[in-house]
Amino acid sequence: MKSIRRKRDYTYRFQTSGEAFYAHVRAWLHQGLAADHMNVWLQKIEFYGEEWQEFLEQATAVWLTSRLVQAGKSLHELHGDRYSTALRSYLKEYLVLTRSDAMDFERLLIGAVEASSQEISKGLKRQIKSWAKDHHRHCYICGVRLDFDLENQDESFTREHIWPRSLGGESTLENLLPACLKCNCTRKLNFGSWASTSIQSTAVPMLPTEEDWKNVLPSHFYALHNYSAQSEAIKHSITLKDAFLRIGPYDFPPRFADNCDIGHFFNLQNNQLHS
Repeated sequence: MKSIRRKRDYTYRFQTSGEAFYAHVRAWLHQGLAADHMNVWLQKIEFYGEEWQEFLEQATAVWLTSRLVQAGKSLHELHGDRYSTALRSYLKEYLVLTRSDAMDFERLLIGAVEASSQEISKGLKRQIKSWAKDHHRHCYICGVRLDFDLENQDESFTREHIWPRSLGGESTLENLLPACLKCNCTRKLNFGSWASTSIQSTAVPMLPTEEDWKNVLPSHFYALHNYSAQSEAIKHSITLKDAFLRIGPYDFPPRFADNCDIGHFFNLQNNQLHS
């Protein structure tokens, strides 16, 4: 059986405070861990063991990022602008941190908390809409032509945070793309990563029918799209926004990488990225 090794290169060009905090959380979680710390049971999987290790590590880091940002927002509401003392106590109570780690956590977390409270300015709203009308008239996720007159609810133009506000994503040009209302509300939701979703429940038969594809959750199609974009961002050291623009909307239905296997998450591929 092959040895399972952690993917050490998981970073890309971060644009938001939330992404920076997430990267720090993940690096902190890895401190002192051997590269093969999941070998005991993941090596029993002949294929995809490395991918599942990546899922577990990302899912844990995204969950902890979400938890801490929400805790910071709650403490800010309770204590106002002087909430840093309460936040420091919260981190000390619930995490095992060295003094140096605690200082870094507090600094980066405060940045993410402040970012999560940002609203999109009226000027930026106009700028994004104008750019979309001139250069990107389709949803970056599913590719549907956007309705800028808001007559068709599902296809209505919205400004979507690539890295969610709930995870510390700023409301800036670098963190926004045009999306239809349906994708924004039912596919993307508040997911910061493909690992935020329940991808383990994706199971499409070897010869899928149209009905089989209907049984796949909308969030799983977004997860496939995000997985492709994240891989592209890491490979070329670019931002998630640039990666999404480079690969384009997700393909439906995705293709199987291995036709002898069922369509589990890691056996489904975005045609544009992998062709």
